[in-house]
Amino acid sequence: MEKQLKHLLGLLWFGLSMLPGLQAQSASSAWPEDMAYIQKQLEKTFPHFESHPQQSEVEQRFSELRERLESLSDFEVLAGIQYALNPLGDESARIPFFQTRLNTPIISLKTYLFEDGLYVCDAPKAHSEWIGKRISTINGMPVMAVKEKLAHYINADNGQYVDYAFPLYANMPALLAAAQLGTNTDSITLESSDGLSASFKAQPYETYAALERKLPNDGHFQNTSFADSPFWFAPLPDNQGLFVQLKRIQNPKDGPNFSSFIKDLKKLLNQKPNILILDLRYGGGGNGFKLKPFTDLIREQQTQDPKFQLLVLIGRGTRGTLAELASILSLNTKAIFIGESTAEGPNTVADSKYIELPQTGFVVSIPHVFWPTSWAADNRKWISPDKVIDYSFEAYQKHTDPWLDAALNYTPPKALAPVPMEIANSLVGKHQIGGRNLTVEKQGQQLLLRMNRRLKSFFEIHTELYYASEGVLATDIPQVFVHYDIENHTITQLDWKGVNIQ
Repeated sequence: MEKQLKHLLGLLWFGLSMLPGLQAQSASSAWPEDMAYIQKQLEKTFPHFESHPQQSEVEQRFSELRERLESLSDFEVLAGIQYALNPLGDESARIPFFQTRLNTPIISLKTYLFEDGLYVCDAPKAHSEWIGKRISTINGMPVMAVKEKLAHYINADNGQYVDYAFPLYANMPALLAAAQLGTNTDSITLESSDGLSASFKAQPYETYAALERKLPNDGHFQNTSFADSPFWFAPLPDNQGLFVQLKRIQNPKDGPNFSSFIKDLKKLLNQKPNILILDLRYGGGGNGFKLKPFTDLIREQQTQDPKFQLLVLIGRGTRGTLAELASILSLNTKAIFIGESTAEGPNTVADSKYIELPQTGFVVSIPHVFWPTSWAADNRKWISPDKVIDYSFEAYQKHTDPWLDAALNYTPPKALAPVPMEIANSLVGKHQIGGRNLTVEKQGQQLLLRMNRRLKSFFEIHTELYYASEGVLATDIPQVFVHYDIENHTITQLDWKGVNIQ
């Protein structure tokens, strides 16, 4: 989780270094042209911007901001742009507040929003008494009231990512002031639940980045060389199986590449471990087209070894390529998901373009590629776990990992009913649903449904079919059912998580 926070900081920090930060007054004559430029870039770059349901709200917010330019500092204008982009509901459409030309100061406390409140996990020596404290107010306001208002400046696909990013954004005095959650642009006053109170002066972001917050799985695996690796595996305690962690699907400068990693993993899977726990909690970037050999390997393992269990750990920071992987696994394996809902859904825009504004030189991030991993009608904003995990500060203090504990103690549900032979035989063959070709085929005693991916797409389906009721088959995919007409030997529709696909 520490690594993922540093990745978030790195994204926010991106930019070019020329102007000083936090100017007292905006060069108001430059901003109208730059704001018009941003809006043109949105139309050109953001996928399907012209049909986005919040397009008019975005344009209205830009219009209101334009009327106030003369009275605003550069930072306040940038915060206003962040606010204007917020209705797009995408983490990649944002202002990188730590770009070098802005270099937003931040207070040096590493916090996390646990299920039982916002706690301080690390602090500099001068404020070490704050470690372990639950913050009750920020600038005199209750923490959750601050989060509710600051959410309009935390651009995100859903509330899970707002919860993830809130501790970072709430540490920026200038952003709190721009959101009318404080008056000082260089300090924040905090009060703890036990009455401790202090004013924290903002520092360069490097001071904040140097602080630590341990990952839940720290201490469970002995090889400390894993810390900086984008992907690694290790035996589970008591050799119960394999633990695999993916943080970023990108070949490292040092160490084996992802292809070699998959080959090494395949050798271990040939030893037929009972379970594989796949950890997708701490990252998100990389190349999604590298995933298919990995997902095919996992699917083949489950096909060849019916006792093999795949347990996937997800959380509020699971996004980007790792969210894509979670969606792909949910449609193509018998994966069981444990944890929190993900920061993105199965269909999302991504791949940021960092656009330099021609007059002020500041940088704006706008995503430019739509990556679907499900039907176009699937409007889910997150991928839900099969088993929900609540992460408390007490668990953090005890260095326990409730995700890992739940996975190690997971009991598979009772097997679903097989499809009767007469129905299975009548449905074997080709079908067309939602403009896509689906194939039903028998493999031993199993009846399988398959839909291959198209070129430059991640959307594919491989699932076993089970008898649910007359005219309805269940699948390995939660809340997905296949409706059929036995007399005409056809699949008539998919009930896809409450959406009918015909």
